[in-house]
Amino acid sequence: MSNGNFNNPGCADPASQSFGLGIAVNQPAPGGPLPSSGNEQGPPGAPGAPGAPGTPGAPGAPGIPGIPGPPGPTTPNILALLRYTDLLYHVWTSRFTPADNTWYDVAYGNGLFVAVSYDGGATCVMTSPDGITWTLQTAFAHTWFSIAYGNGLFVAVAVDGNVMTSSNGVNWFLQTVPNQQWISVTYGNGKFVAISPNGTAKHVMTSSNGINWNLQDTPDQQWVGVTWGNNTFVAVGTSGTGNRVMTSSDGINWISQSSAADMQWKSVTYGNGMFVAVANAGFADQIMTSPTGVLWTQQTVASDNAWSSVIYGNGIFVVVSNEANDPEVITSPTGEVWTYHNGLPSQLWNAVAYGNGVFVAVAASGVGNRAMSSGILGL
Repeated sequence: MSNGNFNNPGCADPASQSFGLGIAVNQPAPGGPLPSSGNEQGPPGAPGAPGAPGTPGAPGAPGIPGIPGPPGPTTPNILALLRYTDLLYHVWTSRFTPADNTWYDVAYGNGLFVAVSYDGGATCVMTSPDGITWTLQTAFAHTWFSIAYGNGLFVAVAVDGNVMTSSNGVNWFLQTVPNQQWISVTYGNGKFVAISPNGTAKHVMTSSNGINWNLQDTPDQQWVGVTWGNNTFVAVGTSGTGNRVMTSSDGINWISQSSAADMQWKSVTYGNGMFVAVANAGFADQIMTSPTGVLWTQQTVASDNAWSSVIYGNGIFVVVSNEANDPEVITSPTGEVWTYHNGLPSQLWNAVAYGNGVFVAVAASGVGNRAMSSGILGL
């Protein structure tokens, strides 16, 4: 349809068309104005009133969840984080060792794990940068029982009354010391402190350099484990009635303290504001804790195992046992609630150390596998 002109092929006279109702539609004269047919578009009308709001659309599909942030500072989240740290060291892997010595202790320092043995002759030391690959080292043929690192020096003490030192774990020097059964050594407050179960009221010797040693007066009991923490040396023992702990701020002046129970306290360490001691024999609940080393609390542990060593690292306490029929590791972020880890290599695990994200334990039994490790690098 264009300009009001109806094209109807059935009409003979295009000038006039009749629609059967007697109404004529006249065409304009040539050159005249075009009449309206009633079908042309008129001028724009005024805008209409706004329409009513539409019906809300259906909800969109859920978005992709974001990455969870770290736990906030609420008690449940803190406990969950501690639990995660606890489970991080659930897996322990047996490691090849170059000699089947009676490995009695291990320490970490200067990027190196160093283990000493009670036997093995001159090849009584082994070292490892990661707790996985071990190298046998030559030292001195004595009954080495404990080792510590401090002030750039490894110091090892022996039951037969000897001390040797090394800056790198490879080259060792024998030192002259009082002839007693030295079975535990630690470093703190600028000095090494070694303890002995024998020696009349002189069960401690101290040294600032690992070379020159001095005997110190102590309560007269069988002291077997010592550590440093919270500006205090703490030693635990296997004899005495209600007083199997002693403390010192300088390693020279010692004070007897009450113990939580009269057990065979074997090892003690410090971490997370708490001293933790473990017993090698006794009955259930062979763990006690203290924030200061003075007042001790016995903790509940379901198994009465022969706990031999305790250490703290990366937010967790780790304890190993030298129970032949039931080798276990227990862990705790606080020293109060403990998690069991069974299915370990069946060795007599004498000691455990921590360094560079890895826990390392050494044993007195096994064939070519007297070490195990757990942790970020040690899995």
